Formats: sequence, C-alpha cells, structure tokens
Amino acid sequence: MFEKLSPIKLFDDYSLKARFMPAFIATIPFLFFIGLKFGILHNFSNYKVVLSLYFCTLTFLSYKTRNLGKEIEKKIILKNNFFPTTYMLSFQNSTFDTFTKKRYLKFLNTQNEEWKLPLSKEEENNDPNYLEKYNSAIIWLKNRANNNPKKYPLVYKELVKYGFNRNLLGIKNYCLLIYFLVVIWEYYQIKLFTFKELFTSPWPEYAVFILFVISFLAILSHTKKNVISNAESYARTLIETCDN
Repeated sequence: MFEKLSPIKLFDDYSLKARFMPAFIATIPFLFFIGLKFGILHNFSNYKVVLSLYFCTLTFLSYKTRNLGKEIEKKIILKNNFFPTTYMLSFQNSTFDTFTKKRYLKFLNTQNEEWKLPLSKEEENNDPNYLEKYNSAIIWLKNRANNNPKKYPLVYKELVKYGFNRNLLGIKNYCLLIYFLVVIWEYYQIKLFTFKELFTSPWPEYAVFILFVISFLAILSHTKKNVISNAESYARTLIETCDN
C-alpha cells in the first residue's frame, strides 16, 4: 500500500524500521535462547560464528517478513484492488466531512485537469470511473509524500508504523507455531516440572520456558485490527497533506 519509495537498500531507514525490526523482535527469544543454552553471554568470543549466522538469518528473514506482510495486505487491507486511501476520497465514506472532502478534491483537480474528480455525491454516482480517478490522485499523493519524508514527517511516521505492524502480522502464525513447539520441548526437558518451582525459583531451569510463553502471548495479542487501524491512520494523514 504504501511503499512507493526509492530502490530497496539493506539498511535504509524504512527497511530497518519496517522490515528488519519485525524480524528482529520475532527472533529476540532465540537470541536469549542461544545465550542461555550455549553460554554466549559469558564467553562471547567462542560464539562469534553463532552470532554471525544469526544476523545473516535475520537479514534473510527481514525480506521474507516483508513478502509475508504484502500477502497479509492483500487479504485484509485491499478491497477490490483499492486501498483505504482511495475510498476515503469517496462521498460514500464518512472519514472526512463533505466540506473537507470537497476542499481536498478541488485541490487535487488543480494538480491534474484530466482527473476531473467528482465534487459531490451526485457527480460521483454519474461517474463509473470515479474510483480509478481517486486512485490515480492517491498515487500522486503517495509519490509526493513518501518521497519527501522530511517535508511530510507525519506521513512517513505513519507509513513506517503501518509497514512494521503489517510485516509483524505476516510472520505471526509462524512465530506462534515455533514458540509453541519450543514451549512443549522445554516442558519435557525440565525434570519434575512443577508450577510451584515455576513461580518460586524459575532461574535458570525455567527461564527459556517462561521466555517463550511470554513471547507467545505477546505476539498473539497482535491482531489484524491493529494493522487495519494503522492503515487507516496512514491513509488519513496522507490525504490531509492536501492542506499543505
């Protein structure tokens, strides 16, 4: 939806925050797992190779995460191949009041005379191509705002937030499965597992078990509602740049 940016760089600001960070957050439990199981926190020099492999894997996962996020976007954000921004310009949508919407549409019409965007619900009803016209105008707004993050910092902030949450949701199910398997594995690895010791003396035997239970619950709380909310927030902020 919202990624009309310059060619992808491995660690540009957007890639770092919206692609790399979701993968990093998802793998943080395994970073601690490596430390607890292999003593990496106590003898760093002996495990440089392990850390190098971890960061190589993390880099690969950041791109995989982005692809999974795009698939999520198609399922829960796109509607008839249009994004929320396109529908927000319509008079059938209540995000903006009629007067504000007319002001935005008049501004957009001054940017491209060929659009001839409807200025009322009646005009919209008589124009079978109104969504395509709105979409074209939105693409123009995206290019203007997304390629000028310094000029439109709020738009960029919302773009990054949306990208992060979308990509995190993309890997959610994989994380839940892997975390669950680790929890089961740890349960059977702990001799004489008792809930009393789990709460009274968790360190170090129960540390990994607790870590992955918390991680499971944390990512379980991240839902598509969060992503939809972020998408709509970005859409509103983008359209509001018409006032600038």
